[in-house]
Formats: sequence, C-alpha cells, structure tokens
Amino acid sequence: MLLERQIGIIGLGKFGLSFGRRVCELGFPVIGVDRDQHKVNRAQDVLTQVYQTEVISREVLQQLGFHELTHVMVCIGDDVSNSALLGMYLLELGVPELWVKTATDDHRLLLTRLGVHHPFIPEDMAAEHLAYQLAVPGFIDHLPFDPEVMIQRLPVTALAGKSLREAALTNTYGVQIIALRGQAETTFRYVPRADDRFELGGELVLLGHRKNLVRIKT
Repeated sequence: MLLERQIGIIGLGKFGLSFGRRVCELGFPVIGVDRDQHKVNRAQDVLTQVYQTEVISREVLQQLGFHELTHVMVCIGDDVSNSALLGMYLLELGVPELWVKTATDDHRLLLTRLGVHHPFIPEDMAAEHLAYQLAVPGFIDHLPFDPEVMIQRLPVTALAGKSLREAALTNTYGVQIIALRGQAETTFRYVPRADDRFELGGELVLLGHRKNLVRIKT
C-alpha cells in the first residue's frame, strides 16, 4: 500500500515558497517552517500549515511532526552548517525522501556523505534543462536515472497519414511513442494503439535515447 505523500519545507524564501505552492496545487498537504515571521505570514495563504520558530532543532522538528512526513525539502542552501545539521536531524528522524538545496559542489558532496538522498543546486538543474531544450528540439525532460534517455514532443509532418504500425518507429529507431494528438484534438491519447494514424498538424510524444531521437523525421 502506498503512503499518502505529506511534504515539509524548511525555509520559505522565494524558492521554498514557489516549490510549496506548486506541490499544494498538485493536491498534497504541505507544512512550512521558517524563522522569519514575514515569510511565514506570506506563506499562510499558500501552504496547508505554516510555523514560525527561532530555533529549528531536532526536538522542534519532531514536535512539528516532521518525523511523520514522507518528503522534506530544506531550502536554506547558502547556510552550509545549518543545512547540514538539518539534514542530519531529518535523517535521524527517519524521513524517507530528503531533498536539500545546496550552494556549491562541495556543499552537495558534504550532504551526500552525510546520507542526504537528494542534495541539489537549483541553478545547475535549470541550466541543464535549458541546455537540453536548446540542443534537442521538442525536449520535455530526461529520465533522472539516465540523462541520455529523453522525452520529446514533436509535430507530425512526414509521418502524416501513416499508422503507428506502418511508421515502425520502435523497430527502426528504437524509440517508443507514448502519446499522440490529432490535429483537432486538444488533449493527448496516451499509449496509442498500433492502428492509430498520424495527422498533419498533430503531435506525438516520444521516449528514447538522445542519439536515436535526433535521427527521426516526424
């Protein structure tokens, strides 16, 4: 049985609050914590629960119920010592998925050695995503466990009129069509059938290795 996701955010600055807003929009409960009362006030109409505390210690985190959360995001990346301490506390409390915002590669390495599951530098993630968007037309995202495997969205041109079976993209290029949209359709059909046909003005979404995706003319 899957546990319901319950998310905690420590640090309600620009990044933390933006992240929390998106998670709430996806329908998950979010607890936010910050030392700054102004940031707490700003987050009250956005997050499920918000707390202001001067000291964020192991005991305070437990009192606020962070040991019961499934995911925690620590967003105080510029403060190396505090983020490391919080990472240690949250790991000791048994948080299953811990993300910690970092400022430098050394900071990320330190947190990795502490056992933090997902230390990350937001600027690096954004830059990588933008670079792929420039290099690979229609790029949506890559798989986290294999950055060379990508999801790509492309318009239908040369394939118009053919069925998926006739196009044989999987056999020819080693890629998989995971969604298809006709010219008049406003939403995609996922896991399309072999007899579905490509329509001029429509779109398809592909999953495959980068070197295979760049060979395809759709």
